[in-house]
Amino acid sequence: MRLKTLFITLPVALVLVLLAIANRQIVTLSLDPLSSEPQLALRLPLFLALFASLLVGLLVGGAVAWTSGFHRRRVLIRDKRDLARSLQQAQKTPDPANLPALR
Repeated sequence: MRLKTLFITLPVALVLVLLAIANRQIVTLSLDPLSSEPQLALRLPLFLALFASLLVGLLVGGAVAWTSGFHRRRVLIRDKRDLARSLQQAQKTPDPANLPALR
């Protein structure tokens, strides 16, 4: 493991462990925001709710970033195909400097 990775991973892991230790109390996560008596509710430690929301945010952000680059990737693939086609055409066409002069 690289030293740089260790210097980044270790403090992040330490902060996450301290966050989990500090937020062990059980909370009720209501999945029914419109009613005063929630029908859909989860009882779980606060740190699990925090980590789950962080994970969902990372997944949604990654999906948005990936889909926003779709057009760019499609253009690059098309350009790569055009360049390959042009290269094949250039290799088939003889070089005019090497052709004998017509007199």
